[in-house]
Amino acid sequence: MGVSGLLPLLKSIHRPTELKKFAGETLGVDAYGWLHRGAIACAVDLAKGNPTRKYVDFAMHRVRMLKHFGVTPYLVFDGDFLPSKAATEGSRAKRREESKKSAMELLRAGKASQAALEFQKAIDVTPEMARNLIDELKKMDLPYVVAPYEADAQLVYLERQGLIGGILSEDSDLLVFGCKRLLTKLDQYGNCIEINRRDFCAVREVSLTGWTDTDFRRMAIFSGCDYLEGINNMGLKTAYRMMRKYKTPERLVRMIQFEGKHRISENYMSRFAQAELTFIHQRVYCPTKKRLVCLTEPEEGKSVEGMPFIGGYVEPELATAIAVGDVNPITKETIIPAPMPGSKTDAKRRHSQSAEALAAVSSASTRTRPPTKPIDSYFKGHQRIPMGEMDRNCFSVDPERVAALTHNGLVPRVFPLPRPYVEGTSASQPVTSSHPTRTARSTTSPRLIRRRTEPIQNLLEQNAPGSSYESPELPLVMQQTHWMTSIP
Repeated sequence: MGVSGLLPLLKSIHRPTELKKFAGETLGVDAYGWLHRGAIACAVDLAKGNPTRKYVDFAMHRVRMLKHFGVTPYLVFDGDFLPSKAATEGSRAKRREESKKSAMELLRAGKASQAALEFQKAIDVTPEMARNLIDELKKMDLPYVVAPYEADAQLVYLERQGLIGGILSEDSDLLVFGCKRLLTKLDQYGNCIEINRRDFCAVREVSLTGWTDTDFRRMAIFSGCDYLEGINNMGLKTAYRMMRKYKTPERLVRMIQFEGKHRISENYMSRFAQAELTFIHQRVYCPTKKRLVCLTEPEEGKSVEGMPFIGGYVEPELATAIAVGDVNPITKETIIPAPMPGSKTDAKRRHSQSAEALAAVSSASTRTRPPTKPIDSYFKGHQRIPMGEMDRNCFSVDPERVAALTHNGLVPRVFPLPRPYVEGTSASQPVTSSHPTRTARSTTSPRLIRRRTEPIQNLLEQNAPGSSYESPELPLVMQQTHWMTSIP
């Protein structure tokens, strides 16, 4: 879309700016650019015909952002196709059809992510989708207009008439039409790039000093635009150098044909003239006069009657109906908005789908089914017994089972208490001390093993007063002392 490489050619005059600097002004907006970007998020739904409003929500988010910064948006929508752009539109439609076909094949193959990318390439914004956005603009009482043909020419006309103070778009064609102030690369925070026509003389990539709008327009057409394919192997810089050298398009084409470096068709000059006249005299809608006018009125002695490529004439009543969005600019019939979630069209569609589903269910239920076993038959062997019917001793302890586990009471089932002073863990770290270290006590001695396994009641009885128990491991002196203290 637009002239390839034109914005990078003017990179030296790109001025980063913010929307808040344009508070109190009215900016024209290429509405189809916003709709196309919003449609990327719902490309699959649009391709399948499912109702969605994501593209409207995206555009309205941008509208509210402009209002937040004090800027009044003036949205301009594209209209009918220009005869000069028939070849370009035909190739684009063919590419969209191929992308949609490949996307459906990928979807059937189960490659949903790849199919979504192809669906995005097949997006085509329609007047029905634009009508949904127009309805939202009417609720906010914001200005808008549907151009009879190209929105670019309509935006430049509104700027020349003083109805807008600048143009917000991603299309570089606006500079070829004669846009004075272009705001592009707008992000979600209100930051954008300003390209002002008065700064053309400061371009460092090429010298535009002394160049007129006509020279700039012809350079862009030679490199390739929507109305004429560019010459092979000729970019913007090559076209600039040749226009600087040969001054006029006729001399430039003759020298190219003489040198033979580039291939040019025989009718190239006539097509070049048509493209240039389309940029100059394209038909637009005048909101003040309520009828179609030319972007630039032809000079005296020239008539637009012999220029069908700039767009056909439309009666004022029909042109006004198209401009307000009531009539489809392509078919010239009353426009029917695209189905939206929750709308009457969507309700009818859902009702028909539910009716079809109910019919399918009823037809399936009437089919003969094979006999099946009742679900209760699987649980007959495991019926639940009420608590009142159960034996009251069913949960009592079985003495025979306890005797088997304890070897008739010889091996008590006890769990020793944790004794950190007896049982050392391997994870514990040794404590460093300045005192001499003692010999580690054996952890496999009979005494420690007995302490770990013996019931704590036995240990208490051993230490009780009057007990005659003598430890076999105690020294002789300690045993005598223990025996003497045990005498009454």
